[in-house]
Amino acid sequence: MADAWPEDSTQWHDSDGDGRGDNPSGTTADVCPAHPGTSVGPSSGGDRWGCPDTDGDGWSNLGDAFIHEPTQWRDTDGDGFGDQEDGNEADACPTIRGTSILDRLGCRDTDGDGWSDPTDGWEAHPYGPADSFPTEALQWRDTDADGFGDVPLGAMRDDCPEIFGTSTRDVQGCEDSNDDGWSNDYGEWNAALAIMGEDPAASWMTYLIVGLAFILGASAALVARTMRVEEKTLADEFLMTNDAMMPSEPNMSTLPDLAIPLPPPPGGEESA
Repeated sequence: MADAWPEDSTQWHDSDGDGRGDNPSGTTADVCPAHPGTSVGPSSGGDRWGCPDTDGDGWSNLGDAFIHEPTQWRDTDGDGFGDQEDGNEADACPTIRGTSILDRLGCRDTDGDGWSDPTDGWEAHPYGPADSFPTEALQWRDTDADGFGDVPLGAMRDDCPEIFGTSTRDVQGCEDSNDDGWSNDYGEWNAALAIMGEDPAASWMTYLIVGLAFILGASAALVARTMRVEEKTLADEFLMTNDAMMPSEPNMSTLPDLAIPLPPPPGGEESA
């Protein structure tokens, strides 16, 4: 049998005829000597010499994570997306296992909605493409950045998705100028009445009613006091008028001293 490598003293036989020698300690030794293959070793960018390589990327089927994808062969984190940045379906987070598929491939997606969790350099929407709600599967976008999602469903929906707002009571995510939880469209009075029914101390209307009641009570007391003073004044004036109209008693000390002669005794002057 002729030497398959007459100029290479480390190899001489090639059982499977794939161009790689059977001697395991020789040059570019065939790792699969009984199975013809085209895979190459590490020195040429592959994993091993002479083994079957279905996609022809140099990596054997034994070591290729994607045997039908010639642009990918390694998957460090085992999430199904390849490490080759310029390859097909490249893993954007090659060292972190992830299932995201919509904004980027292979990154952590806590809520499983397909949008990746935000990370350094990959901010949440609207400042970046990442998931604005990484723990809420029904939401992932927040156009007005108010903390309520654009999808009109679920507990975190935004009823005004294009207008920043903080309302939470009647509608969510709409303008709430006084931060009482009720939207501006609901109205100040309606909101105040609703809050007063739930927590009287938290509503300005409660204090308004108390204040008005105090003012009315004080006004009524002042009116009653004024009326009592006027009644007393009228009574005093009436008494003074009656006193002025009554005749005064005569002053006995000013009467003249009248001499009234006494009648003579019986029998005349002789008897006296």
